[in-house]
Amino acid sequence: MNRMTEHTTLLAYALNALEDDANRAIEARLKSSAELRQALAHLQHRLFEQTESRCEQPAASLKQRLLESIGASNPFACFAIRVAAFLDLTVADTSNMLDQLADSEHPKWQQSPTLGVRTLPLEAGARLSGAHCLAMELMPGATLPAHRHAANEWGFVLQGTIRENELRQYDAGDMVCKPEGSEHAFTALGPNRGLLIVVLEGPVKFLENPNTL
Repeated sequence: MNRMTEHTTLLAYALNALEDDANRAIEARLKSSAELRQALAHLQHRLFEQTESRCEQPAASLKQRLLESIGASNPFACFAIRVAAFLDLTVADTSNMLDQLADSEHPKWQQSPTLGVRTLPLEAGARLSGAHCLAMELMPGATLPAHRHAANEWGFVLQGTIRENELRQYDAGDMVCKPEGSEHAFTALGPNRGLLIVVLEGPVKFLENPNTL
């Protein structure tokens, strides 16, 4: 397991986002590796040093007072600590990045070949060196076509509901873990856009055309 895979796998384990087989495999490794246990403890400290939950709407009166005093806040701020751990960034750098993602008019958004899907390239920390990191936006009803992963994929949903292969759904705050060789497509169900952060350890091949991501 390389450094990048180890980091994302431990994070998924800490967030209880792994499938049963992967969960058992990492627990077996944790029993035999003090270094791995130390790395997990470091991640857990970063994740849980502050209590964090899914974004919730405040009461109307409180929301009004907040808007009047500080202006509209970033709707993704409640995920800053978990995203910082996910991308191996400081919380300050992550907050700046989340400000960009909250701005649908930010000039770094790029239209993809798929209608209703845009991407924005992201920077990550040293533990994810060599990975392709991006934010992906799907307008309500938009589908990213079926594709195959040449290496592991990791995702963190910031907004909306994403349906995978007509079977599984992910909501804001959920983590997506897809192993090497896996195939899937996903759709934003609406009414909000689907927005997720994606870390790709290798290329993606779309099954309906020869293009790769």
